[in-house]
Amino acid sequence: MYKANSDPYPLPEGQLLAWVNSQPGMTYTFSKQEERFIHTFLGGQLAIRLGLEPEQVIGRALEQFVPDTLAKSLLPNYELAWSGKAALFVAELNGIYFQAALQPVFIDGDVVHVTATAVETQARPSASAVPERELPKSGVFISGEHAIHEAETEKLLTEEMIRRSDKLSALGQMAAGIAHEIRNPLTALKGFVQLLKSQSPNHPIYFEIMLSELERINFIVTEFMRMAKPQTESFQHHDLAVITENIVSFMSAQAILYNIEIKMVLEPSLPHIYCDENQLKQVFINVLKNAIEAMSGGGVIEFKIKRQPGAKLKIEISDQGPGIPEDQIALLGSPFFTTKEGGTGLGLMVSYQIIENHNGKLYITSEADSGATVHIELPE
Repeated sequence: MYKANSDPYPLPEGQLLAWVNSQPGMTYTFSKQEERFIHTFLGGQLAIRLGLEPEQVIGRALEQFVPDTLAKSLLPNYELAWSGKAALFVAELNGIYFQAALQPVFIDGDVVHVTATAVETQARPSASAVPERELPKSGVFISGEHAIHEAETEKLLTEEMIRRSDKLSALGQMAAGIAHEIRNPLTALKGFVQLLKSQSPNHPIYFEIMLSELERINFIVTEFMRMAKPQTESFQHHDLAVITENIVSFMSAQAILYNIEIKMVLEPSLPHIYCDENQLKQVFINVLKNAIEAMSGGGVIEFKIKRQPGAKLKIEISDQGPGIPEDQIALLGSPFFTTKEGGTGLGLMVSYQIIENHNGKLYITSEADSGATVHIELPE
């Protein structure tokens, strides 16, 4: 965080503006004035390509210079940034797709305005108006009324991808080293505990606790091995509707025990997709299992699949559980981070990896006391 009275960027304002306008991307800023987000700066070559001029943007709100549908879809991102959290979104204007990172600028702990850096991208915007991802905070330079990112959006995206890749790699290497060493003595321990239990009828609860904890260790080691073992992928064209129906039928037996109904809402004539059937089944089982365990009071899980523009399929699995706190959503998918008692976080991490291997995207949205929704996008 930089203070306005300690400008670390020495260029005069005219040179600063010239530098921004020479960049291939786009930089803009906005602040909240009378409950509306008013833009205060615009520059960069991408702005010109998008057909945006400073005269039509500065001093105006989104809905005054972009289509209403786009303005409404971007508003949650603006709100998130104004609340003090960096956000990332993909949007389209005049046939050009761009990816933007919104970064709040603080003075004395308060957000005074938000700066955004955008670059052209081959990605496509989500149909949801919910921000795709919160980004880690980074410093910004303050010069007069303008703010510029210390790092370009592409750098932030690359760092995020490297961070996730490093976690997966480290976890795999660790798993490969410890799985065998733990598995063998674990099997021996379990066998001897079962033998002692059969020969010592006194205090059976102690043996049950030991066996239960050994099973938990065994489960964690199994998850490690799944991460470390190279996946033999078998990609073929499969009927996604059939895969979904089989998994829902399989999981319904467990759901009934918790007074839960799994309701399928499938768009007619869904296309076949090029995928590894077993890996997708693993993802759906992980997600449904988490949803069931989150709904201690019963209810309905909705499993929706529909087609989207751009040859995409959108899958949404929604539960009626207590929801996930906003500050924890960005941590989901990290090893050993979990919101449920007794969880490891590895199942969701594996799911993220599988969807990425399918050139898809997985993200989670939630509201307090309104459940959570897992969104999965896959190419047809």
